[in-house]
Amino acid sequence: MSGKISCYIAALALISMLIAVFANAVFVKNTAEHILLLADYAENTATEQLSYLSKIYNYWNESLSLLKISLSEEELDKISLAIDEATICAKNQDEEEYKRSMARLRRAIEGIKKRESFSLENIF
Repeated sequence: MSGKISCYIAALALISMLIAVFANAVFVKNTAEHILLLADYAENTATEQLSYLSKIYNYWNESLSLLKISLSEEELDKISLAIDEATICAKNQDEEEYKRSMARLRRAIEGIKKRESFSLENIF
């Protein structure tokens, strides 16, 4: 009898872990897509760059505590730095450097989105 209970507990633990992994992947993907959408707006509306960068900054900081669970400090720092650089460039109206910093932000976000997605490449 206790063997059956142990099997049920193990199965329940496995299912719970799989649900947590799936929920985390969905959260990271949704966060990345939302930031990429805001980045599109920030790149395409010169007059509202700072407004959209502020939205990116706020959304990123709100999501950070959960993202720390699955992303490395290096990845998190790279994205935070790109957001800060883009904001400084927008304030200084340095269009060329702004475009480069937005490209760095985009690459970093695309990278976490790719690494957290379900694919054979990520499993093996």
